[in-house]
Amino acid sequence: MKRKNHWVLFAILLLALISLSPGEDRAYVQNEDPGFLESPPPPNREVEEAPGHIRVAVQLEPEAFKLLEDRTRIFMDSYHVSVDLVNEYGKDVYDLFRGDLALHDAPDVLLVDNAWIREFAVKGYLLPVDNYYSGAAAGNSLSTLQSFSEWNGYLWAIPKDMDPYVLVYNPETINKLGMNRLPETQAEWDKLYKAVKERGEPKTLKLLSADLEDPQAVLALLHRFGANLSLKTGAPSAVLSEEDRAAIRLIESVRPGLSDLKEKGAGEGLEQVAKGQTVLALVPYSEFVAHPERGLHAETPGGGTEASNRITLLGHSFVVTAETIDTETAGRWITAMTEAAEQKLWYEKTGSLPALKSLYDATEENRISPWLEAAGDKNILWSLPVGENTQAVISLVSEHAVPFLRGQTTGDAFMNQLASDLKPNR
Repeated sequence: MKRKNHWVLFAILLLALISLSPGEDRAYVQNEDPGFLESPPPPNREVEEAPGHIRVAVQLEPEAFKLLEDRTRIFMDSYHVSVDLVNEYGKDVYDLFRGDLALHDAPDVLLVDNAWIREFAVKGYLLPVDNYYSGAAAGNSLSTLQSFSEWNGYLWAIPKDMDPYVLVYNPETINKLGMNRLPETQAEWDKLYKAVKERGEPKTLKLLSADLEDPQAVLALLHRFGANLSLKTGAPSAVLSEEDRAAIRLIESVRPGLSDLKEKGAGEGLEQVAKGQTVLALVPYSEFVAHPERGLHAETPGGGTEASNRITLLGHSFVVTAETIDTETAGRWITAMTEAAEQKLWYEKTGSLPALKSLYDATEENRISPWLEAAGDKNILWSLPVGENTQAVISLVSEHAVPFLRGQTTGDAFMNQLASDLKPNR
């Protein structure tokens, strides 16, 4: 009996000792729970690097956007990266992009009008080109295009293309109206419009067709008639030059001969010219190139005449936004989309003129060669003085011009509105 009690007592003591000991087996079982594993993986463990990924927003015609998608797909297959393309077609992308940038929620890469670049750069929305780009387009683009991206000693955008508005005409119609070239001076415009009125009523034969609500078309129209919108500094409001005033008076005198393409589109304007219903159509160069079957002619720069100095420069560039993390992929994609072969293909498929100088070789076969010398000389191809308020100037001019061009306000009222509301470009 005593021996049995000894064994029972021994067993109790042994269990007590086990319960008080921080045994290794107990701790090991607890640490098997993944929630307690805080140690880093072993040094020789391979960690896969995430593939590059960027978001890109543009505003392109559906056919042009499909081309960009196809070229981007080739790029993604070559570099094993991901590029999300968004086409904001039909939207007010200036307000859209500006709002997203202000909220720090913009895509990594944007295709923007050149008029917006300075404003976005000054507000700190963009990265300098040096941060992400090493291709040729930054330093070898047409000088006038490149001037849009220069500010504070840096480049802020990569030029992609230009699509200036040009006057398209049928030489036979011009000749029948007693002209052997496009009008340049006020006297020549008066002569042409007088011939138009004598040949037919304004409802049956128009002098000029244009989209009167397109701000860029309005700007090009004003300049084509002689306005420079050279806003003089030193005054609380804009001071219109005598050239500006003369141009507005000239437009007022021929205003009944204007035809609005707002609802019809540029293609309809070209059709009107081909049928002899309109003498001239002011349309983007790409629209003219897209319809070679009509046998029309378009003005070209560098002709040595005053008219050749009236072509307004408009174009687009790629920018990288300040919050972009994957600048390497952004730079690679922009480089791929702006190299010489891509710009040549883009011109052939869309009609938008390339930005690279090398594509403008002066050969008889190259019909775009006249644009090289012109685009390198700011006295030939014209644009508004580059400033952080360039787009605001374009918008205000267009806003006041629409009722004037449609005959709802007088030329004097239009000039007074411009002088009152516009500020000199900064």
